[in-house]
Amino acid sequence: MKDWNWKSILVSLFLIAVLLVAPAMMVMEGIKISKSDRSVGLPKVEIFLNDVTLTEIYENSKELKYPGNRVAILDGGEVAKYRDVEVKGRGNATWVQIKKPLQLKFSQKVDLMGLGPRRKWVLLANYMDPTNLRTDAAFYLERMVGERFAYDGRFVDLYVDGGYEGLYYLTRTIGVGKGAVQLKDSLGVLVEMDNVYGKLEEKYYMSGNGEVFTTKDTVAEDNADEAMEEFLKDFNALEVAIKQRDYAEIERLIDIESFVKYYLVSEFTTNIDAYFTSVYFYKDGPEDKIHAGPAWDFDKSFTDGAVGVDGELTRREDANEYYDRDEQYWQWSKLYARLVEFPEFEKEAKRIYNERMAGRKDELTWHVAEQAKIIERSAEKDGKRWDKTNFEQEVEAMLEWIDKRYEYMDRKYSDKQI
Repeated sequence: MKDWNWKSILVSLFLIAVLLVAPAMMVMEGIKISKSDRSVGLPKVEIFLNDVTLTEIYENSKELKYPGNRVAILDGGEVAKYRDVEVKGRGNATWVQIKKPLQLKFSQKVDLMGLGPRRKWVLLANYMDPTNLRTDAAFYLERMVGERFAYDGRFVDLYVDGGYEGLYYLTRTIGVGKGAVQLKDSLGVLVEMDNVYGKLEEKYYMSGNGEVFTTKDTVAEDNADEAMEEFLKDFNALEVAIKQRDYAEIERLIDIESFVKYYLVSEFTTNIDAYFTSVYFYKDGPEDKIHAGPAWDFDKSFTDGAVGVDGELTRREDANEYYDRDEQYWQWSKLYARLVEFPEFEKEAKRIYNERMAGRKDELTWHVAEQAKIIERSAEKDGKRWDKTNFEQEVEAMLEWIDKRYEYMDRKYSDKQI
């Protein structure tokens, strides 16, 4: 009788342990999120517009600026209120969606939710992302590989003039300064390669190979043209060095490690915008090398689309041609496609992958699953607002996709392949 009691106790303890551990295991495997784990509410951003309506902002150009607005941020019971906040639209492809991103410009630098002091902040709408998690996951991956100025953000519920606008992602703008890309030289410059929308800007520059660049931000605004000339001088030399297969010269001109990190993040996420639009580089004056990053624009990533996760040649849907996702032979830019042809670049990619990414699949998966639990209630509310459904299924699909993508990246870059 006593033996039976002890067995019963052991069985009961085992069942309790299973019940406690199972939810975590289920999340890791991409199975449904437990209802008991749902979030209790995200921080709220409330915008009170000054003499304009949100509809008017949406119907006008994204470049129009609307000053004199008020913003309140409710986070963990604390309320921060700001006056004289400028509101404007932002984005390219995202601006033409029905749920639109916004930019906030405060009268002075503010540190929102511990993300660092900035005057300009963006509210990403993530309308094209059925999970709302892709940008956050990509930022986490950037930090994982050790990108120097990797970004971070916070999910928030956005209200404008009392009306609920949905689940948004608050983050800093891409720019120069503390809490962003930290440059010091008077000719320090942050540039964007944009072969899609760049020529629509008031001022743009072109490299020898026809890459289109715009000035994103500078240390000294008065030196913007000189800073861009300095950047283009080295970038044009880079294009020549690549053409001449001179890797020593390439190493002299660019920070190879930063280029490799950008490449690995882009390859892992299969970011369809990578390499030819929303591609950022920075150079901190004449004595500095060209650096790649920070990586940005991930609402169409973490999915196959026209790209197979096995890295095989895939027919594009919009043209009668093939391309290899790993070599990025796009019609606009072949910069990275040429770089990965160098064995030295490939070797560096394998080194960084093994040092930074290998063996961390569970960590990335866990982060995505935890963020999904945090935003679930808001995602469901946002789905009703913008007719986005099946959040749970989309999250599960994303987790399964990450698992498969890691398998492919391991085959390509793990130590056994070196």
